[in-house]
Parts: sequence; C-alpha cells; structure tokens
Amino acid sequence: MSEAALPGFSDETLQWRARALQLVNWGGFHGHTHVDFSDGGTLISGASGTGKSTLLDAYTALMMPSAVPFNGASNNATTGRARDVTQRNVLTYLKGKRDTGVDGSDQALRGDGAPVWGALAMTFQDDFGRRFTPLRTYWVPVGATHPSDVAMKLFTLGADIDLAELEEFAAGRFDPRAMRSRFPAIEHHDTLTRFFDTVTSRLGIGTAGEGERALRLLARIQAGHQVRTVDRLYKELVLERPKTYDAAARVLAQFASLDQSYRDLETAAEKKQILDPIPELHEEYQEARERVERLDRYGVVAGGERTPFHMWRLRAEARALRQAEDDNRALRADATSALDAARETLARCERDVKAVEEQIRAEGGGAVERLAAEIQETGARLERVTTSRAEFDGQVRALGVQYRDETEFDALRGRARTFLSAAPEQRAALQDRRDALVEARPGLVAEVDRLRDEYESLRGRDGLVPVDYDRARNQIAEACGLSPRDLPFAAELMDLRAEYEAWRLAAEVTLRGVGLTLLLDQRRQAEIRRRIDSLDLERRINFEGVEVGLPVTDDGDDRYLSGRLRFKADSPFAGWVQRRVSRRGFDHRCVDVADLGGDEPAVTIRGQVASGRRGAHGRTRGQRFILGFNTATRVQEIRDELQDVVARQEELASQIRDLDHRTAELGEQVAAHQVVLATTWTSIDVATVEAELVDLKSRHAELVGNSDVLAALQQRLDDLLAKQEVARTGYHRAWDALEAARGEHGEIVERSDAVADAIEDLADQVELSDDDEEHLDAALGAASWRSFTDQARDLGRRLRVESATESQRAQRLGEQLQGLFERFNDRWPDPNRGVSPVAYPEYAAILDGIVRHGLFERRKEFRSHFQEWSGHDLKLLGDAFEEALEDIHDRLEPVNEILGRLPFGARSDRLRITVRELRPQSLGVFRRELRELSSDVGADWAEEQLDDRFQRLRAFVGRLVEQDAGRDDLLDVRRHIEVSATKVDEAGTVLSTYSSLGGKSGGETQELVSFIVGAALRYQLGDETRTRPRFAPVLLDEGFIKADGEFAFRAVRAWRGLGFQLIVGAPLDKVTALEPHMDLILAVTKNDETGFSYIQPLQVVETEEEAAEPPQTDG
Repeated sequence: MSEAALPGFSDETLQWRARALQLVNWGGFHGHTHVDFSDGGTLISGASGTGKSTLLDAYTALMMPSAVPFNGASNNATTGRARDVTQRNVLTYLKGKRDTGVDGSDQALRGDGAPVWGALAMTFQDDFGRRFTPLRTYWVPVGATHPSDVAMKLFTLGADIDLAELEEFAAGRFDPRAMRSRFPAIEHHDTLTRFFDTVTSRLGIGTAGEGERALRLLARIQAGHQVRTVDRLYKELVLERPKTYDAAARVLAQFASLDQSYRDLETAAEKKQILDPIPELHEEYQEARERVERLDRYGVVAGGERTPFHMWRLRAEARALRQAEDDNRALRADATSALDAARETLARCERDVKAVEEQIRAEGGGAVERLAAEIQETGARLERVTTSRAEFDGQVRALGVQYRDETEFDALRGRARTFLSAAPEQRAALQDRRDALVEARPGLVAEVDRLRDEYESLRGRDGLVPVDYDRARNQIAEACGLSPRDLPFAAELMDLRAEYEAWRLAAEVTLRGVGLTLLLDQRRQAEIRRRIDSLDLERRINFEGVEVGLPVTDDGDDRYLSGRLRFKADSPFAGWVQRRVSRRGFDHRCVDVADLGGDEPAVTIRGQVASGRRGAHGRTRGQRFILGFNTATRVQEIRDELQDVVARQEELASQIRDLDHRTAELGEQVAAHQVVLATTWTSIDVATVEAELVDLKSRHAELVGNSDVLAALQQRLDDLLAKQEVARTGYHRAWDALEAARGEHGEIVERSDAVADAIEDLADQVELSDDDEEHLDAALGAASWRSFTDQARDLGRRLRVESATESQRAQRLGEQLQGLFERFNDRWPDPNRGVSPVAYPEYAAILDGIVRHGLFERRKEFRSHFQEWSGHDLKLLGDAFEEALEDIHDRLEPVNEILGRLPFGARSDRLRITVRELRPQSLGVFRRELRELSSDVGADWAEEQLDDRFQRLRAFVGRLVEQDAGRDDLLDVRRHIEVSATKVDEAGTVLSTYSSLGGKSGGETQELVSFIVGAALRYQLGDETRTRPRFAPVLLDEGFIKADGEFAFRAVRAWRGLGFQLIVGAPLDKVTALEPHMDLILAVTKNDETGFSYIQPLQVVETEEEAAEPPQTDG
C-alpha cells in the first residue's frame, strides 16, 4: 500500500522518529544496553557522572560527522570532541575508561590484555511502521592507545537489529560478507560520506545535499550552546560562514604571484652579486671532479685486481703480446732460413775436406793420416773438454770463484760440501720470512676492500654510519619502495658545532647508541614492519617510528652536550632527534673530571661518563666516528688511508720479491755447488788436452814438411778445415737464434694464455669503457711486452698522485662553491634547496634567469604582469559581500514563514526575526577602496603611478590575510548585521522586541530560544513547506531547558508544536520541572564500586494537555 493511500498521511506529514538506541560496551554501559524512546518526549535523568552524557555522546558518535565534538560535560567541560588521551574519545568510551593512575596508565572497565568490541545503533520508525537502523561496529585490538587504532565498520539496515547477536561476528572484525549471511538486507558502507548520504537521504535530513549542514545544527542544539543575545543565537546556530572568505582567499591566491614578481625584482641584483663567480668555479670544480671520478672509476686508488685499471693492464698487455707474437713469427721465419743456409754451407765444407783427405792418403801419407786422425780425435776431445769447461764455468759463475789447477779445484769441492750442508737451513729461514709476509697480504687486501666499500658508500650519502648499516638501510628502503634518504640514522642528522669540535669523542661515546637508530615516519611504521619481516639483513638494525616535521630550535643550553650540537634542519626528522638527545636523564652535562658525580649524567672531554655511582670510560678500538652529515672530510681521509695501504702493499710485494730473488740466488748457488761436486777435474782440464794436441800437431808438421805435395795438400786441408769451422760456428749461431726465437715464442704464448684467462675471469666483474681504455693507452705511451709491467706500475703510481692532487683541488673548489651557496641560502632560505656543490644547477638556473632577463627585463616583466593582472577576483569579492547579505535575507524568509504559523506566548501571538544592517565607517572605507582597485585594471601607468598603485594594492590585500587582526570585522558579513526578534499580534502590531535573552521570564526566554532554534532547524532540515518535519528527533541537554516547572511546558510546547520528538538529558534537580511535560522518564544510575551504568524507565507520563485534548491528526 502506498503512503498516499493511508488515511491522514501524505508526504507533507510523513515523519521519522527515534524508536530505540542500542549500545554495546560504551562507557559505563557494559555489555548490551537497549533504550526505548517515546514518540513525543523522553526525559533521561540521573545524578552527575552517572552516564547521561555518555548516552548523548553515543548518539553523536553514531549520527554526526567526525568533526562534531562530544558533549562538553563528558570532557571535563572542555569544548570540542576530545583531541588527546585525557579527554573522552571513541577509544576511551569503548574501553570504559574510569580514571588515570599515578603512573599514567588508564584504569578501564574493559580491554586489560584482551581485545574489546562495541557497537552503536539507533532504530528509527516512520508513520507506516517502516524501520531504518544506522549501525556502527568497533574493534579495539590489544594494546590500542590511540583512537586511530580502533577499527570501525558502517552499516545500515531497513529493519530492527539486536546488537547482542553481533558478538559472533566480532572475532572476524564484523566482516560484511559474514554479516550479510545473517542479515541479508544489511548494507555495508566503505566511507563515511556514503554512510551519511544513505542516512540523510533515507531519513529526510536536509535537502539538495545539505544533510551534513543539518546534522551540524542538530549537533549544536544537542551540545546546548549558551548565548545571551538573539543576535548571537541566530548567527551561531543558523548562519554559516559567509562566501566572502572564499572570495578573499581567491584574491590572495591571485595576488601572490604578482607580489612575488615584485619581490623578485627587488632581490635580483643582490642574488646576481652573490652568484656571479659560480659558473667559473663550477667549471673548474667539474674538471677536477671528472678527473677524480675517472681515476676513481679506474680503481687506481683502491688498488686490487677487480678494478678497471687492472682490466686495462691486462688488455694493453694482451695487445703488446699480440704485437710481440707477430714480430716473433717473422723472426722465426728469418732464423729458419738462416739455419738452412748455414747447414748447406757446412755440408759443402765437409765434402771439400773429405776430398783433400783422400788425396793425402793417395800420396802415401799413412803416418800423416794416423797423426791427423789422432789430432782430429784429440781435437774433438779438446772440444768436449772445452765445452764442459765452459758449461761448468757458466754453471758456477754465481759462485764467483777462480781455480787454476787440480789442487785449487779440490779445495773448491771441499767448500761446496760445506755450503750444501748449511743450505737447507738458509732456505727454510728465507721461506719462513716469506710466509710471514704472505700471511700479512690478505689483511691489506681486506683493508683495501673495506676502505673502497666505505668510499663508494659515502659518495652516495651524507652520513658517516658504518657501511654494513648503510647496506642494511638500502635493503629496507628497496623493500619498502622508499629512498634511503627517507630512512635516516639519527647520527646523520646531528654534528658538533665548530666551536665544540674538541668534544667530539664525548659526543660519540654518549650518542652512538641513539645515533645508530634508524628513524621511520611513525605513520608508515606498520607498513614498513610488514614489508621488512621477510628480509635477511646482514646485521641487526634498531629502528624507531617517530613524529616528523617537528621544528629545530636554537635555544639549546651549551652547558649540556645537546646544546653543543647542530642539527640538519632540512630533514623532517631533525626536530625529533633534537628532542631525543635533549631529553632529561639522557642529555649529559659537559664537565671537568673533578666535577663528575651526582645524579645528573655528565661527560668529560675525554669521554668519561658518570651518573650517580655508575660510570664508563674508554673507546672500542677501531670504532670510527659516526656523527655528522658532511662526508667530505671522511672521503679525503679514506683517500689518504687507501694511498697508505696501497703503499704498504707495494712495500710488502717488494719485500716478497726480494726474498724470492734471494731464494733464487740461493738455489743458483746450491745448483752451482752441486755441479762442483758432480764434476771431475779431468772432464774440464783443458790445458792438458791442449798440450797433447800441440805435440801431435808438431809431429804431424814435421812429417808433412818432408814432402812438397803433402805440404801443399796439408795447406789446402788446413784452409778447408778453417772454413769448415767457420761454417760450423755459423750453423750453431743460426741454430741458437732459431731456438731463442722459439723460446721467446713459448714465453709469449704462455703469458698470452695467462692474460687471456685473467681477462675472461674479470669480464663479468669489471666494466671498462672504450673512452677510458683510450685514455689509459695514451697515458702509457709505447711499451714492449717485456717492459710493460714496469711501465704500467709507474703509470699507476703517477695516477694515484694525480688523484690525490685533483681530489684536494676539487675539495677546495667545492668548499668555495658551498660557501657561496650557504650565503645565498641564508639570505633566501629554501629547505628544499641544498648547499652542497651538487646543488649547482639550481643556483645556475637562478643566475641564468637573472642574467638572461636582466634587471631591466625583470622590471618590464613586472609591468606586463601587473598590467595583465586581472581584477576579476576583486570584483567577485565585492559581489560576495552583496550575495552574503542576500543569503542572510533568503535564509530569514522561510524561517519567518515557519514562525508565522506557530502561536507564541500565553496569548498565542506570533514571533518574527528581523535584521538591521550596520555600516561602520571602516567597512565603508574598505568597500570603497575595493571598488577603486577593481576598476581600471590594465591601464598603462607611468612608473611612479605603477609603484603607487601596487603599494596600495599590497596594503589592501594585506588586510585580507588571516594574521590581520581586523580581517574578520571586514569579511564576516554576519558582523555587519544585527538580528533581533519581535512579537506581533494577529494584526501585525509589534508588541515587544527581543535583543537580549536576559531580563525575560524563564519560560518566555526558553520559549523564545526554542522557537528561533526550532524554526531554524525546520528550515535546515528542508521542511519549511511541510506541516511537520520529516526527521523528528531532537536531543537536548539541560542547557536548552533551564526553566522552573511553571515555564518548562512553554519551551517543550514550542518544540513539540514545531513537530519534533524531544529526548532531553537533565540532572535530578530538573526532573520535577520537566516531568509533567514528558511521555517517558528514564533513570540513569551508576554502581560506584564496579563503575557500571544502568538505565531503566521510571514511568510513562500522560500530560495534562494530552488528557484534556482529543487526539489530533495532521493533514
């Protein structure tokens, strides 16, 4: 059946009324509480502190926007919804907070070590019996300390619901799907906006999207705001903030850029003066930095074999080896050809000798031939002995000895036996020394790796925390999708002031613990915890969620360590760090050792700390300083340390090479002495064999001299033998040359293979660009493969020296740049603009803008900007004043129409709201200037007129800013009117005028207030054309019903005459006055021992009016 089909009802009369309020675990109301209301008037009474306001706040928490405050009485008479843990809020209501203990802990009825659930619901019913229930559920986890920890769900249901049935859904956090399985018609709302849209549209609260404004007025009425004049009553409860404020804000926004343009013009010259030197300085700085970065990229400072410089050495050596192999190939070809020619020459000589020897035999030279054979055999033996002697001399050359006969040779053998018996001990001693040096080498390599890792780490950040802490921080940042700069260590945000540098050790030993704490934005801490839980960090990291954005102050006390620190002001975490290290009981007083003692923590300049009977002294060896946010000094220290360690590596390598050389020499001497013992005197006695050969030759010459033919043949043979010897020597030389070439080829191939393997091993670890390779090739110059190692070592040494020089130059130039940037930033601060040399592009852009446009151009630009500046927003501001006044009159008309239909006072007169406009002189001056400035915009003024008009505009706009004391007097149009109420009879004759709410009888005042507020509420609810409001419930505290019994009925009658359902909270002393005019009286009591509150009906009252008058039907 439709609404229109029901007798006595239509859309003009249909109304929603509060049927019942339900609470679960709200304040002192423990468990499930159900409160029914009368359709007409319900009085909730009880002593102070029993829980009346708790019920009203339950309604506020359920039905009102979040910005609406709780009742003042529940917040110790403070105004506004609780904003801290000392006042009532959703969390304290759900836990049933009773008091705060001496230790600061909450004493509560619920939630001690266990989660708490709660719920609020109000069921409304219309004239057709249809019901609608808004519902909020709450879940309070264990350990909750802030209202934001409470999980809330929003529901609506077109029916009744018993909140006691929700307990089974609490553990599942009131999952909407589970809720729908039990209550199919329930609707879940994922935002407050959607929840309020549903509630206001279903219950008819407000029109055309004005539901939230109507709710705010209902909240003001419920809160019982007390005012003393009709003017304030109407302005505070009916009129909204005028549009003039928004119009003024648009003017300020539009003027801001114009004003900034003028300020830029004034400061451009000063900026240019400061920034003029930076391009040239930066160019030199970049050249030095690029050179240092190139050398760093090579790895010449860090050293080691995993560097681009070592890769270049291998590649360059490989190229030298390839060239050497090509040269050797040609050399072997030439040597082979030479050997073939020498072999043919020797064979020809041997054939000629054999032919002459046959001729000698044919001439009867048998004896000669035998002597010749002996000579040949002896000559061969001489050759063998000579060769053995030469080989022996070569093998024992390392001994540097001389021997002339067998006696001296035997003495040499004796010394050899003595030496060889002592050699093993000498060799062991050398090996032990070498092993000790080799054992020291990994430590130096590790030190180089550590310094190189720290160097690379510091180049990308501003702090000095250890590398493993930085790596762990980077892992956390990557897992959370953050920049490492969003996760600073506390140590990176504080440093010693220059004048207290001597106290660095004291600061380091006392602040190291907090300094190595990683700081998180507390708003993201829960998310970060989830993301890092699966990380496998190389070390344990302590972190703390902190409040960001706290200001850094300059009021530190330099008697304490915190007062001798400076903080990185451009970090949002710096303010927290300053407060943390300044905390009482943690901060240390700086004292001499004689002053140590007492309960206050203290520290000496040497780092000894004391607090009461406890103290500490000393510093962990090898532990580096961590405080500070400038790495330049530490980077230079690392460079110096790297150079020192590399020098120690080279010295160690030199000592090892020296020992290897001495071991090799010892080996050569051992081998030589072994050769001595293995050699006999006869095998090397050249003199004896030479004597034998001379004797044989003498006898042979004597025989040959007796025959001319034999003499001639012998001479021929001698010549041929000489040629044969020359040919044999040439053959041996050719052979030796070929063997040497082959040996060199073997060395080249062996070294090439080793270099190729090394290159392959480094290929995936080290990257070397073509440009860097060409640069290093040019620096090396020409080099053979045999001299390459020494030349490359010399180049590395030169490059390390160059790196140190260029680094110092870059640091000096960087400090000059930073000095200029700091001077600029001190003059024109910008927390987002750095002052280190990397910020150069920002300052260069500023300078470029000044230089490119010039001061004249800036002036021209400002003129153009000013002339083009639109006064449209100024015109809109002027219009906003008129519109705001029209809006006040527009709001007044429907309110007066409602009041005109309602009898007021004992004689049933009528009440009317009147408005009188005020015109203070200051407002007139302001409005006149506004009209003048908004006219003639864009005219071509002379320079003097331009400046004059701009200064007028600047002064005018300055009166619109929030900081101006007179701003509200100008912009708040509500201050430009005066509101009063008049009582008129049926003929319209004015009977009395109400300005002040004082001086009238209690009943008359209450009736007046109720009429004005009630009519305004009818209008705000969008019901000004209806016979009664669509949404009836109005909750009041005793602030709106203060009359004695004889007058209370008139105030109640006013509200009910306007068609509202009243729910009034009042203390016990007001019950007698209100009881006769209420349909239902509810009593709230509290058990002081348990802290639990209870509510129960006292009586259902039939008023005298209801008993005397027959039932009425609207229609």
